[in-house]
Amino acid sequence: AAFSERARAADPDTPRCYLYWASYLHGHGRDEAARAQIERMLAVQPNDAEALRLRDAIESSLRTGAAAR
Repeated sequence: AAFSERARAADPDTPRCYLYWASYLHGHGRDEAARAQIERMLAVQPNDAEALRLRDAIESSLRTGAAAR
């Protein structure tokens, strides 16, 4: 299932939901909101490899966007 479908179906107060929403938001260019969600995930599960990769991608996108401004 797509991230958006999994995010809608997930309990909103679980770490996996934070990850799904972060991925969905990042995929739609909403990196500030995505960063907030991924930070919530990492606060609960700081060593989650998928979350760490997504955080790095979000941060890279934010840096690239800031450089373009």
